[in-house]
Amino acid sequence: MKAKTLEEAREDMETLRGYIHDLAEDARQIQPGEDDE
Repeated sequence: MKAKTLEEAREDMETLRGYIHDLAEDARQIQPGEDDE
């Protein structure tokens, strides 16, 4: 995935940031210490 312009690169970064944010939210829910196990 190569961005041809700075604008495309910026859009790709925004997409990645959203994806990483979702991953972080999921990871936060599975972190040990949250539930009593």
